[in-house]
Amino acid sequence: MPSRFHARARFSPILLTIALLAAACGSDGTAGSTTTTSTSEPTGTTADTTTTTEASTTTSTTITGAEPLAIDPAWVAYDDDFVVWGVEPDDVLNVRTGPGVSNPIITALDPNQQGIRRFDVTERAGADSWGAIEVAGGAGWVNLAFVRPAGTRPPTIEGTIDPRTETAADDVQALLGAGEYETLSGFVDPSRGVVISVYAFVGDDAQVLSPEQVADAADDNTMLLWGYTDGEGAPIETTIAERLEAIVGDPGLTSTDVIGFDMRVGSGNSIDNIAQRFPEASVVEYHFDGTSLYGDFDWSSVRFVFDTENPAPTGRPALLAIVQDTWTI
Repeated sequence: MPSRFHARARFSPILLTIALLAAACGSDGTAGSTTTTSTSEPTGTTADTTTTTEASTTTSTTITGAEPLAIDPAWVAYDDDFVVWGVEPDDVLNVRTGPGVSNPIITALDPNQQGIRRFDVTERAGADSWGAIEVAGGAGWVNLAFVRPAGTRPPTIEGTIDPRTETAADDVQALLGAGEYETLSGFVDPSRGVVISVYAFVGDDAQVLSPEQVADAADDNTMLLWGYTDGEGAPIETTIAERLEAIVGDPGLTSTDVIGFDMRVGSGNSIDNIAQRFPEASVVEYHFDGTSLYGDFDWSSVRFVFDTENPAPTGRPALLAIVQDTWTI
């Protein structure tokens, strides 16, 4: 089954045929990040501007009378109702005419707003995944880091929390989200490096990054082979920064349902060999349950593997591996 993080149904040319929504505009929060990026955008129906944040990308956008999109008949809708998630109380989530912050704003959604219909159509815009949604009166595109199926929030906890690994996982998640790779490198032990695995089974051929590679990720254009796509067998080749961005862009990390401490939450048909590869290590798992459209088979997990007893030279728990997991064929 194809991954749900790629478009299964391509959209047709945009049809601007639905009546104009109210042009209430504001900002999108930056989920999983300790920093925000400012943009200048109008608010309400006037030309006044406000400092806003959206999709970790700086740009200047104005409302130009953008209309909602017509829904392509080829789009398949999820059965679940979706809600706005991870947006600050004084912020909003912008709905745009296309994927990416360069597109005009149609309208804005309030924090925790419900009644969102999401379609199984996604596009990448930089480091972010954008998806087509429908709200009352029309449709548009939003940053998928800020919508999730309606359900229990905040995430439930499974297992016994070790404060050291909890803090380390929170820090690593925030640093990944902010792209602060130099600080992130302080979690990497020079003698062991950090293993990056795109599947639950950590193979001997998985990439191992040094602290220097992590620190220089944003400026390193070297293409590395991380593995092969499930089913198709196509090579997964990206730069280090692109791989790290793909990890933080995984809904299993940014909109998790459950956080597990030394307890597996997601369990598929791929062997989880973390215990064998990293004996005595502690594991923090961010898990997303999936959606009813695919019978919850589109679940995903991201696992951080730490050694708290033998820390990195900086004194931080050593980040031994980042392991992604989902259902495989």
